[in-house]
Amino acid sequence: MSGLTYLVKTELLLFARTPISLFFTLIFPILLIVIFGNIYGNIPVSMFNDRGSIDVYTPCFLALIIATATISSLSIKISVDKKNGYLKLLKTTPLGGIWQLAVCEFAWVSIVCIVSGILMIVTAWVLFDLNFYGSAIELIAVFIVGLLFFFSLGFMLAGLYKNARTAQSVSMVLFYPMIFLSGATIPIEMLPENLLVYSQFIPLTPLVDALKGVWMGQPIENYSASLIQMLSLTIVFLVLTKYSFKWSE
Repeated sequence: MSGLTYLVKTELLLFARTPISLFFTLIFPILLIVIFGNIYGNIPVSMFNDRGSIDVYTPCFLALIIATATISSLSIKISVDKKNGYLKLLKTTPLGGIWQLAVCEFAWVSIVCIVSGILMIVTAWVLFDLNFYGSAIELIAVFIVGLLFFFSLGFMLAGLYKNARTAQSVSMVLFYPMIFLSGATIPIEMLPENLLVYSQFIPLTPLVDALKGVWMGQPIENYSASLIQMLSLTIVFLVLTKYSFKWSE
């Protein structure tokens, strides 16, 4: 087993032993599906262009999973590693470069997001007869772009935080408005007009729109501008991280 593989395995084990992160990343999306499914069912409604509520909520919750794992869990986890001196110690090893750390963190975050997404989709399909109208390849492509973008954003922010308390405070300030105004938890169709003005400035909104659109059968080309913008910002955030990352408090 290579050193990098061992680190990824260790990160996954540590994640599994963190009840709060485990709950909100893996269990909470499933609970949302169960709750909303029992409230609204999956009967086609005019508000969603004759699609079922669960058919609409599911791709939105995929974006929620990504945001939770990166903006919340990843940022706080790296800040705790700084406090414990883990990153400072890691820096003295052959795996202590910023890019090695980025690959390691991205690997475990990706695995968690994929597992969480699959569990949620299977739950929605088994309990509420979930329908998928698009291309699986296009959906996976959008998911990967969104994961790269939000990982780079969360990783950059984590590198700037001085301590775990700051990480937790700032993450929550960013996270909650993002998930409620982007359509990740409450569909855009249900937001009042005065809040729609703010939703267009939320970085999660383009990902929610793209995932939902591709899920419903819209061609990925309709969202090419947003996807290119996310990929471009991913590069910018990673470059900034290289020069701003703090390895200790």
